[in-house]
Amino acid sequence: MNIPYRDFSSLPPEAVLRLPDVLALVGLSRASVYAKVAEHRFPAPIKLTQHASGWRIGDIRAWLADPTSWPPDTAPTVSWTPELDGQKREFGY
Repeated sequence: MNIPYRDFSSLPPEAVLRLPDVLALVGLSRASVYAKVAEHRFPAPIKLTQHASGWRIGDIRAWLADPTSWPPDTAPTVSWTPELDGQKREFGY
């Protein structure tokens, strides 16, 4: 799928991009993006609605500036511990 060039340089860091734009910017496949998210080597998406997620462009810019050092030391760490079937599972982002 070819995405036409779009200029995101004027967007504020809190602007949110959907997956096709993220893929076009970073040059990775969908599977690679989600694999890197799972390995904590790429910014995690944020939930927009029940069925939609996106990425903050500021996080994508930071990753593009230095992909090997993701996450940056200044990135906030979010921890979530859901209770599923009586078992605790920990997810760190």
